[in-house]
Amino acid sequence: MAAEFKIWPSLASRHGLLHRYVFGAMAKCPHHPLLLPILMNPLYHQAPRTAGQGLLCAALGIGTDIGGSVRVPAAFCGVYGLRTTALRNPYKGVCIPGRGQESIHCVISPLANSVADLDLFQGAVLDREPWEEETSLVPLPWKRIGPFQPAQITLGVIWDDECVPPHPPVTRALKYAVSKLRQSGTKVVDFAPYNHQEGWDIVSALYFPDGARTQKDILASGGEPVAFLTEWAFSVSNINPISVTENWELNIRRDAYRETYHHIMKDRGVDFILCPAYVGAAATLGGGQYVHYTSVWNVLDMPSITFPTGLKVDPVIDTVCEYQFRSAVDERESKKYTPETYVAAPIALQLVGKHFRDEETVAAADLVSRIIQE
Repeated sequence: MAAEFKIWPSLASRHGLLHRYVFGAMAKCPHHPLLLPILMNPLYHQAPRTAGQGLLCAALGIGTDIGGSVRVPAAFCGVYGLRTTALRNPYKGVCIPGRGQESIHCVISPLANSVADLDLFQGAVLDREPWEEETSLVPLPWKRIGPFQPAQITLGVIWDDECVPPHPPVTRALKYAVSKLRQSGTKVVDFAPYNHQEGWDIVSALYFPDGARTQKDILASGGEPVAFLTEWAFSVSNINPISVTENWELNIRRDAYRETYHHIMKDRGVDFILCPAYVGAAATLGGGQYVHYTSVWNVLDMPSITFPTGLKVDPVIDTVCEYQFRSAVDERESKKYTPETYVAAPIALQLVGKHFRDEETVAAADLVSRIIQE
C-alpha cells in the first residue's frame, strides 16, 4: 500500500484516471484526497481498465488485455501496447473476476515508450522460464529476432472492418502510413477483413458465459453503483448463462474462425496486418464502446501492437464526412466524432502478427513504426 500512495499523487498531478476493477471510472478514492474528483478534465478518457498505466507509463507498465485493455490505452496516450499470444506470459497470483473461463484468455502484457522496451520486458520475463512455476504456460523462450528490412515483409492493410469505418483522423493516418511504407520499399497490399462481425459475435458471447454472474456478484458485494460501461459490457454478451454444450459450440466456431483467418493470410502472402487501433483517435468518458478493432485479435489469439504514428488530430483536415450508416452501431460511433473534441490527440495504428509469432510481430512493429514516424 505504501508504494501505491507514492503512485497516486503522480497520477493525480498528471490528470490521471483510475478505474473500478472491472470497467468504468473511479469517482471517489477513500485512501487519498487527491483522487476525490472523478477527473480534473472529465471530458476526455484514456480507455479501458489499464488506462492508468497508459497515462502514467513513464518507463514501462503492465496491463491485462481480453479485448484491447492494453492496446487501446496505449493508443490513446501515444505509447506502445503489446497483446501477446495467450499462455506466454505468467498470470499466477493475479486476481481477476472470472477465473476458470478459458474460452477467451485474458493476457498480461506490457505498455512502454518504445518497441525496444516491449522486447526487453518480454525477454526479461520469459528468460526466467515461468512455465516451470506456472505449468499452464507454453514453455517457449523469447527468441531474439534480428531487425527486419523493408523488403522482407508483406503488410496487408485493413482500412475498415466492414462493420464500422474508422473516424477521419484514423483513415488519414492509415493513408499516410501506407505511403511512407511503400516509399521505403515495404510491400503493402489491401487486405479485406474476413467476417469481423463473426469474430465479435463469438468473442462477445464467450466473455461472460455465466451471464456475468461472477462479476455482478462481486460488484453487488461492494455496494457501489455500477458504471455505465460495465453495464454496457454485460449487455452485449449473454444476459443469461449459456449451457456447457453452447459453450463448446462457441469454442468450435472460434477454432474454425482462427484456422480460416490464418489460411487466408497465408494464401494472400501476408505476413502482418496493419489496421486501426480503435475506431477513433480516442474516446470521451463513457464512450469507449466499439472495441472490435482490437477484440477480433483476442478471439483469433494473434499477437498485436498498437503504436503512435506521430500524427495528431487536426480539425482543419479531419473533417466529418457524410455517408450512409451501415447499422445503428455505426451511426452511434460516427456521431461521437467531432473534430474539435479531439484536437491534437495522438493517432495510433495497430500491427498484427500470426498466432505465436510474437517475436516476429515485435520486430516488424519496430520497423513499421520507425518508417511511419520518420
